[in-house]
Amino acid sequence: MFRKYSILIWLSALLIIIGTYIAVEYSGSDDSTFRDKVLSFEPKLITALHITDHQTGEEVDIRKEGEAWMLYSDDKVYAGEPYAVRNVLSMLNQLNTESIVAAKSSQWAEYKVDDEHAIQIEIFEDGKLIADLFIGKFDFKELPPVAPGRQPQTKITSYVRPAEETKVYAVNGLLRSNFQGGEKPFRNRRISICRQHTDIKKITISGPEEKFVLDLSISPWTLNGKAVDSTKIDRYLRRLTRLSSSGFLDEVDVSTMTPSYTLLVEGNSFEAVSLSAFPADTITGYYIVSSINEGSVFDGSKAGLFEKTFMGTESFLQE
Repeated sequence: MFRKYSILIWLSALLIIIGTYIAVEYSGSDDSTFRDKVLSFEPKLITALHITDHQTGEEVDIRKEGEAWMLYSDDKVYAGEPYAVRNVLSMLNQLNTESIVAAKSSQWAEYKVDDEHAIQIEIFEDGKLIADLFIGKFDFKELPPVAPGRQPQTKITSYVRPAEETKVYAVNGLLRSNFQGGEKPFRNRRISICRQHTDIKKITISGPEEKFVLDLSISPWTLNGKAVDSTKIDRYLRRLTRLSSSGFLDEVDVSTMTPSYTLLVEGNSFEAVSLSAFPADTITGYYIVSSINEGSVFDGSKAGLFEKTFMGTESFLQE
């Protein structure tokens, strides 16, 4: 009987030793705690981010200066888009871990969370580094339909590693693309903006051949005193409300040029916005600048920006 119990005790001890060995080998560190969230911070308190794409060498410093966010990259300074910065901070703060997929530094390269392939994000609060994250590759997996006749669903999984850990975590969603391209994802793309399209009360467009005024202050709306198509005007106003573009032309200087077209948007709840279109080459057509985004020059051919903005009288009058 004594020998039987001794064997059981030895077997139990052996199982404990084996289990401990496997746990240590798997964790790769003394920290075996599983994170529910990859990061935890208060987005409103963040004052700076430093993003490094180790694969391309692109870097950008994003700094909060007063109420504005400024971007510093390649010895140049750009105006940042507050919504873009707030969105990525919120995204990073809501990364829930799904599983641990690796736990040794020898496995980092497989998931591209190493110093050669990852996008590294350093987050600062009043000059103090509070979080450091390596973003790696992502995978697509097709899931079966939720019901017969439905389309299959696609699950996207990204892999990340907190700098202070050896573990690699799987998280849901396409994360890496939000931080690629240096300063580009965070630049101020605004060309025109107001709270609602109904706040616009007057639009003045001047060109080489005509100048006209859209009077939207009273009903019915008029263009140089003539009746207009309200449906066409409504569509145009909605476009102007949140007009933006990613077609930056940083090498272009329009300071000594004369605009071919100008557009002035006036109304309630916002300061008047003036747009100017300067003649460019046959491909670009026009360089466009806005009073609410000083220092930025936009490609007028990008997504038909010029044609959608500087429209002629025939685009508004009733047929």
